[in-house]
Amino acid sequence: MPNQTDRPFLPFSPGPKNKLRQRVRGGGARPRENVAEHGQALLRQIEAFQRTISVQVNDRAPDLPPLPDDHQVIIEARRFQPEQARSLGLTPIEERENGMLVTVSPDINFPALVNKAHGYISERTDSGNPRFGGVIAPIEQIRPATREDKAGERLTAWLNSESFHLDQAVWVDVELAGGQIDDGVQNRQEFYDYISKFSANLPPYAEQVVTATGNYLVETDYSLHRVLLPGRAIVDLLDDSRAHWILSIDLLPEIEDRTVPLPVGAGGSLPELPALSPDAPRVVIV
Repeated sequence: MPNQTDRPFLPFSPGPKNKLRQRVRGGGARPRENVAEHGQALLRQIEAFQRTISVQVNDRAPDLPPLPDDHQVIIEARRFQPEQARSLGLTPIEERENGMLVTVSPDINFPALVNKAHGYISERTDSGNPRFGGVIAPIEQIRPATREDKAGERLTAWLNSESFHLDQAVWVDVELAGGQIDDGVQNRQEFYDYISKFSANLPPYAEQVVTATGNYLVETDYSLHRVLLPGRAIVDLLDDSRAHWILSIDLLPEIEDRTVPLPVGAGGSLPELPALSPDAPRVVIV
């Protein structure tokens, strides 16, 4: 995954919930003092993961648009390479600071991970080390993605304020795992299918890249979308790990929030400029 630190779109505010992509590198995994305890803890986390997903599915409002079956999985680890996640049946989509890796899993039973965790607990190599220690020992925690992993600072403040209402529609900037690769194409289509349930005014989905004055911008390994969504849809995308293509969501920057949103201006006539007094200063740009 390329290390994208410069965004051609309006940037999200830096913060623990939406830091830009970072490479988390280091040496090999350090051995654990108590291998069995560590392995059993990971297995318990997987069971807790499954219980959380069951609650999400059962408690979700039936009138919300359907979500795919894959889940966004957060791996918190030390000295863990994204390539190692693939050997556990996980697809890495973003690296963050402090050893956090955002991945996607098609199966919440995690058969490859569970199998290796059991081997890590009970089997040893010829040299006496735990089997699969290279991929299991670095992992501190495995859990579903939550609101705290996806919501930007401005959005978090609004969700926690008295002004938040589930039916209130607001403009948000969405970062999606929707780059130019095949998975990105499918992710953008699934996201568009979701948001189209809340707006009959969206233009037909188009695959070509558009500029930042349109509805979305597609880069190599991510895409950016500016959309108008009700609070209930935003909460759903933040809280349900099956919205696995969502990397972050935030309200528009304040300076833009006081102007007409770009997609509105791009689709029609420009708004009228305020009248100026005769003695107002003028600036000429050549």
